[in-house]
Amino acid sequence: MRGLSGQPVLQATREIAIDLLRSRWSILLGFTAVALAAFSNGAPEEPLWAGIAFLICGFGLIPLAKILADLVDLLSEKLGDRLGGLVNVAFGNLVEIVVSITALTSGLFHLVVISLAGSVITNSLLMLGLSVIVAGRKTREVEISSIGSSLQARQLMLGVIFVSVPSIFAISQKIELVEG
Repeated sequence: MRGLSGQPVLQATREIAIDLLRSRWSILLGFTAVALAAFSNGAPEEPLWAGIAFLICGFGLIPLAKILADLVDLLSEKLGDRLGGLVNVAFGNLVEIVVSITALTSGLFHLVVISLAGSVITNSLLMLGLSVIVAGRKTREVEISSIGSSLQARQLMLGVIFVSVPSIFAISQKIELVEG
């Protein structure tokens, strides 16, 4: 396979780096460098500085997510439809997984639950609504596939179950739920 040898991979990496530096996303690379340099010794304790640190790190993640998305798209094109779809599903939420693991190790369990609930709601409802709006601009009537809407409904139901089961377990065991 040509894509697994070193030369085409280096060429693709150079092309993505050049595209990123030419794009408007390159402005945010400064935040990545500042976040790595300034917060390598730990996060600040004061609320004002913690908020600033959150914004700097958040803006620093945007160009890295763009690089990851470009790499996944490039890899998907090389692998074909089936394997490309699998790679896209596996690495499409990599940034969210890294943030969730970091939050779990920091003890921010509620942040992970809220993030997962928001992700499910966003993927299920917002994307369906936006796709209907965009499709509605081109045609007068929009046909919604019963298979696609059934899949979205199942995904939403699984999300509700995954978010509610820990709460139901905690209530049944009379565990005090902590806010915050």
